[in-house]
Amino acid sequence: MLFHSIRKSIFAFIFLFSSAAATAQTNLLNNPGFEQSSAGRPSGWSIDNPTAMGTANLTPAGKKSGNYALALTWAPTRPALVQLGAGQSLSSGGLLGRTLYVSGWLSASSQATAVLSALAYRRDGRTYFIQMRQGATQAPVQVKDKLAIPNDPEVLFVVVLCQIEGTGTAYFDDLSVTLTQPSGWTEPPGGGGGGGGLNAQVTVNASQTMRTVPTGLYGQNLEWVWGGHGAWDLVNNRPSPTMTALTQDMGSRLLRFPGGLLADYYDWRKAVGPLSSRPVMDTMPGSDPQVAFFGTDEALQFASAVGGELLITVNAGTGTAQMAADWVRHANRNGLTVRYWEIGNELYGVGGPMFDPITMTPQRYAQKVVEFSRAMKAADPRIKVGAIACESFLTMGCLTYPAWSETVLSMAGNDIDFLAVHNAYAPGVGNDTTSRTSDVYAAMLAAPQAIRRSLAALEQKVAVYAPARAGQIKIAVTEWGPYFSSTGASRFVEHNKTMASAVYAASVLKVFLESPGTEMANAFKLVDGVFTGWIGKRNGAYTPKAPYYVLRMFAKNFTGSIVSSATVSPTFNALSMGNVPAAAGVPYVEAIAGKSVDGRTLSIALWNKHLTSAISVECLVSNFNAAASASTWTLTGTAADSHTGTQPLPGLYTVPQASMEGNSAFHSGTTSTVTMPTGTAAVSAGKVNVTIPAASVMLLTIPSR
Repeated sequence: MLFHSIRKSIFAFIFLFSSAAATAQTNLLNNPGFEQSSAGRPSGWSIDNPTAMGTANLTPAGKKSGNYALALTWAPTRPALVQLGAGQSLSSGGLLGRTLYVSGWLSASSQATAVLSALAYRRDGRTYFIQMRQGATQAPVQVKDKLAIPNDPEVLFVVVLCQIEGTGTAYFDDLSVTLTQPSGWTEPPGGGGGGGGLNAQVTVNASQTMRTVPTGLYGQNLEWVWGGHGAWDLVNNRPSPTMTALTQDMGSRLLRFPGGLLADYYDWRKAVGPLSSRPVMDTMPGSDPQVAFFGTDEALQFASAVGGELLITVNAGTGTAQMAADWVRHANRNGLTVRYWEIGNELYGVGGPMFDPITMTPQRYAQKVVEFSRAMKAADPRIKVGAIACESFLTMGCLTYPAWSETVLSMAGNDIDFLAVHNAYAPGVGNDTTSRTSDVYAAMLAAPQAIRRSLAALEQKVAVYAPARAGQIKIAVTEWGPYFSSTGASRFVEHNKTMASAVYAASVLKVFLESPGTEMANAFKLVDGVFTGWIGKRNGAYTPKAPYYVLRMFAKNFTGSIVSSATVSPTFNALSMGNVPAAAGVPYVEAIAGKSVDGRTLSIALWNKHLTSAISVECLVSNFNAAASASTWTLTGTAADSHTGTQPLPGLYTVPQASMEGNSAFHSGTTSTVTMPTGTAAVSAGKVNVTIPAASVMLLTIPSR
């Protein structure tokens, strides 16, 4: 939503360049405290998208100093993607190769969030940017972050932008943009700051049902290569007993097949029939071809063995609608074996040998969706068909093809049942060589706030661009997980196996469970010998990683309904890092509560995002006839970077991995550094007191009397 508005108003901002000289100590903004006005509007600022649904004015409310603050009020009377903003541009002269120190005092009321952004615009429309957010609060809160502008001659100008998300009023005052770190400026504490004696409170209203839990939220991805990375026993030609047991125990019942990018080059016809007659087939550009010993029929057998089902991604990159329809007929020849079908995978990707042969415009993709969907539903009208959406929680839109999701919904909304999106990977730091591990972890743990906004924005796009199908087109997050990098050249590439990543998984699952339009989710991926599997190998044996245990905890205990819960917790700030925007006021403690299908057991999951300190939590439960004792399970480690000791395949190149500052266990991971001790907690008058260790996840189950 925000970046849709930014694109719309960019030319207005160009004509309001600040005249402040780019000296080190000077605030580069004109009228940063909003004390000067013209016709009731702040001088020096361009107001974007003033309509009957939104107003911008100066008010004493929300001020930090002086007489006024900027107030942006948004009260939509219809679905709208473009909201209200005020912006000011700075010439790039003197800013290239420099760092901008950006801060401001923000507050908000009702359901609004105040958003302060700084963006350096390139000639090709791409940006370097930071974003800071502040939700509802009674007094202004200072947010701050740094924007490093590369020495890039393609950068034309910088925009500083105040915007509102949600409904209500957002306030801004005493903004500052300087070229040197202001006196008194301290780095955001991230997840590693603070000390002992931290306390939080969780309240649960067991009679207020939020939603029934969809059965497809605890899925995984299953690739066809290398025998499903061990899912298939190649010697005995059967589902691997070990992988079957681990998948069953995790509770993943919806398995996406035949892979992510692999799907856009997959010819299912070469992967069926007698193994001896199957030809060697391509995987994807740059990878070695191989025989598909784990094809559709084998994947169906594996899914049946774990008590699950497949979600199949058809080849819309190099395949045809006829191939897809024939695949439906083959899979469902003995009944409705495969209900869910996804048309293509990340066909909005650009650059490199893997994407260049298959990338396409949203218009071309939407045409394919209509063609494929109609052919596939003619083969079996009972199936559900999904199209891929392109959404980034940084931009609330598509980074490669503007308005991808909007175009697909407008052109193909009548032919789809769900939108598949990959907007829940974080922190994506790539080959970062300087950042502290605690700062990287803090950014990852702040990302679920942005993921929640992104899913809500996608639901709103369905309402705006496919209104006749609103409520019928669901959302499927068909890839998600803790993700740092895909290359061994990254010092963080293996950190998706740590306890910090397990806490991230819990926070993201909460977002999915509480997002009403999200019906399916598939973590990426079940198993592999490289970096991304939720099951890896330790000393040659398949071993679950820390996030695996979180998915298992949720899949086994949150199967009935989600009930209302709220948390009051100390908070932290996070720097912008990788693909995650800066964030302020992120709660250390989060929780989610649910009742069993029969309503006789209340489950509460709680987790602590503080990387070094335990937090005492008081849980207050109402409208549930609780027994006198709760059972507890605590997934914890000896440090935030502890893990179960899995390692990449021998000989796979990786640089030395980063570790937590201070207490670290990354380089001594074993099955004893991550544990799940059990216990009990007394319940008295609906109150339970527990202590959650640092970077840990706890489950409480309370039976009824």
